[in-house]
Amino acid sequence: MTRSVYPIYRRVMEPVRRSRPLARRLFGIECPGGSPYFLWDLVTLGLRRVVCARSLEGLSVCDMGCGPVAALSVLAAGRGCSDVTGVDVVPEFIEHARAVLDMTEADVELVLSDFGRELGDRSFDLILYNSAYIPDEWGEREGINRGYALETVPTAVTWSGGEDGTDSIREFLLSMPSHLGPGGSLILGFNRLYVPESRVDSVVEESDLRVERTWRWRLLPAVVLEIRR
Repeated sequence: MTRSVYPIYRRVMEPVRRSRPLARRLFGIECPGGSPYFLWDLVTLGLRRVVCARSLEGLSVCDMGCGPVAALSVLAAGRGCSDVTGVDVVPEFIEHARAVLDMTEADVELVLSDFGRELGDRSFDLILYNSAYIPDEWGEREGINRGYALETVPTAVTWSGGEDGTDSIREFLLSMPSHLGPGGSLILGFNRLYVPESRVDSVVEESDLRVERTWRWRLLPAVVLEIRR
């Protein structure tokens, strides 16, 4: 897939990404009927594969940018974590995610915060982040809006990666290592169609962190990095 075919992909995949039965099968979530939101994207699928491939028994997990259905939070909670915290900056997302958690009966704490600003001195073994990675010029030209309008924040907050697609990744890498426990990892996902892997690697190096492991898939444009101090 390339950027040139993305508008076609968006039209074809929209009903799939809104499918409640598929979201239930992939992530174990129950969603309210008539939800206006997309339930996952291609990077969420990559992060799902990484989460499902490792043992989370007894670990504390933070799902940064958990979105309106907290799909990765629910997935992690079902894999034996000691505690799971979903964080998002969008009030509507937190409100909708709370309804999803009530229906799913998942033990997840939700926090309204811009990255770790409201987390105090809390630390986690794993911090997951499906980053905002679409460069502003491309997103604005294509009218990217994730399929919904938001009342409390500019819609671009949900997708904008700044001029080159790395702004939110850079802020995540600067702000979240202080919330890692001993031996903890940041699990960062992005879409290589919009931001080259080499560019993200450079941002990691600028942050004095290191990439411990990289996951790629032939038919999935997601890239997932495990990053440590």
